[in-house]
Amino acid sequence: MDRADVRSANLTNASVTGVTWVEARFDRQTVWPESFDPLTKGMYGPGVNYANQNLSGKGFYGQDFYGANLTGANLQGCDLRATDLRTANFTNADLRGANLEGANLTGACLERANLPEANLHNTNLTKANLSCAKLSAAKLTRANLTGAKLSDADLTVGKLSEADLTGANLKWSDLSGANLTEANLTGANLIRAKLTEAKLSEANLYRADLSDANLEWAIVTGKQIGRAHV
Repeated sequence: MDRADVRSANLTNASVTGVTWVEARFDRQTVWPESFDPLTKGMYGPGVNYANQNLSGKGFYGQDFYGANLTGANLQGCDLRATDLRTANFTNADLRGANLEGANLTGACLERANLPEANLHNTNLTKANLSCAKLSAAKLTRANLTGAKLSDADLTVGKLSEADLTGANLKWSDLSGANLTEANLTGANLIRAKLTEAKLSEANLYRADLSDANLEWAIVTGKQIGRAHV
């Protein structure tokens, strides 16, 4: 059964004795025989431990990785579009050039993850932890970053137009040259953030805290700017 796709399959009465499952794919809807443990068979699915594994270049479109441990994993250039990555742990993972468009990363931990030039367009990163993450030139257009932790993150020349950063913590983050056109930064913490040459045209800065932020050469023309704390 190596590389088999058993997502949503009912295998309650299947005979799995002696069967190998290397790189087979399952999800939370897969029903296994009693006492069978899918987490130790080398499969791809939710809750599996992939810590420090080399998964670079692999295609995981639509895969269920809910709660998976990807700490320190090499995911360079991976296709992770439309994947379920809720609460997954990507601490110190290498996601350079990975495609995560439309993925659900709600509550995921990406602390110190390496994401330069990654595609995170239209991803759900609600309450995700991206502290100290490297996101230079990453595409985060229309991403939902509500309540996300981005303190000390490197977002230089990042693409964040129309992103929702409501209540996000961007303290000490580097947004130099970033495009935040029409982004929603309502209530965001931008204390001591570096916004040199950032584009904030039509951004919503209502009740955003820009105390000691560096806005040198930034384009700041937008909604509710007068109610931001500068």
